Amino acid sequence: MNPQQRTAVITDAEGCLGKQLTRTLLDEHYRVIGIFSNEQTMQAFMQEPDNKSAFLPIVCNNHSANFANEVIQQGIIHFGNIDIVIHNSGAFVSKPFEATTSDDLQHLVSSNIYSLFNLSQLAIKNMLKNGGGKIIVVTSSIALQPSQKIPAALSVLVKEGVHGLVRALALEYAKKNIRINAVAPGYIESPACTGLNKDFINLVSPADKVGTIKDIIDSIRFLLTSDYINGTIMPVDGGYSAGNW
Repeated sequence: MNPQQRTAVITDAEGCLGKQLTRTLLDEHYRVIGIFSNEQTMQAFMQEPDNKSAFLPIVCNNHSANFANEVIQQGIIHFGNIDIVIHNSGAFVSKPFEATTSDDLQHLVSSNIYSLFNLSQLAIKNMLKNGGGKIIVVTSSIALQPSQKIPAALSVLVKEGVHGLVRALALEYAKKNIRINAVAPGYIESPACTGLNKDFINLVSPADKVGTIKDIIDSIRFLLTSDYINGTIMPVDGGYSAGNW
């Protein structure tokens, strides 16, 4: 299946990663369904892409019960099929465990697990009818290697659950030509977080630098090209999750 025939759903299309990933896939002739949290961010983004005929924006709350159903139905109506889901909307909370609240936990579960469960379940049902597909989840490498220096126990708890779901679904649907993987970034430099000092960089990366959004996108593009890689949690963290340094 060539990119011109493939339709990808991208959650959090308004964020730094979501916007650049959406532009990249549109430039590579994918059809893209972008999920936005509000009308303003959607309208702002719609000023940018030239190939709008291949782009379907949807404004909805990806924590709501009917979110996934609306996305899948609208995608099928406009493009005929859903081939790829890139779940890019999992929240992250970093604070000492004794300072966390039940609201923090609920927020993490809603954005990381509940939305992924709803969207991936309906997407898989569609993929089973159409001979396969791909699901890629953006998580965090701190779930692979918790750190005393970065207190984030609740995030580790929830994102390890996401990793478990990725591996379990990859095995369950391997014979159905559905490939399910995750990309686990470390600290990523963004337009809002530049000019980092060396002490901070040494805290979050053994590589004397932090990652970029392009590093994540390149990893996602790599997984999109493979019809064999399955059940992988791919660190994109400069070696952070390899161990202590």
